[in-house]
Amino acid sequence: MINIEKNKNEIIRRLIKYIIHTILILVLLTYGPCTKLNTNEIILLTLSISCLFCLLDIYSPNISNKD
Repeated sequence: MINIEKNKNEIIRRLIKYIIHTILILVLLTYGPCTKLNTNEIILLTLSISCLFCLLDIYSPNISNKD
């Protein structure tokens, strides 16, 4: 029972993290570049970068530098 709640909390935490990350990418691509990008380009880049971040977070979530 505790393990199910722990997994549900982890899923919610990661989902919120991915949503915030996607919104930040969208804002940076909208207002960051000197030359304006098309809406299609912004959406494509945002989704591509967000998917890459999700995959990296799933396959290597805890990389630490141990001395």
